[in-house]
Amino acid sequence: MEAREWFDKARDGGNIIRLNRFADVSGAAKSVGRVEALILDHDESIAVLLRSCSGLSRHEEWPGGTIVQFARHPEGEPRIVGRPANIDPNLR
Repeated sequence: MEAREWFDKARDGGNIIRLNRFADVSGAAKSVGRVEALILDHDESIAVLLRSCSGLSRHEEWPGGTIVQFARHPEGEPRIVGRPANIDPNLR
């Protein structure tokens, strides 16, 4: 199977999803970015970002390849929760 075929199958099967990133802005949660991600573990809600995801500033951008946990939302896109993991130990 070629990469494009695998990717299309993953997307059609619901394994590639769009995640919403929130940040605390003046005491309220505000959406600061959206990004596509590939689900690695459905039970633990763990995914890898397929491209960079913005933050409140360019210094808070998470690069593609970052591992995140997400929570499904009954009325909207799943939200990124918790701290990200990346090969870069300086990522917070």
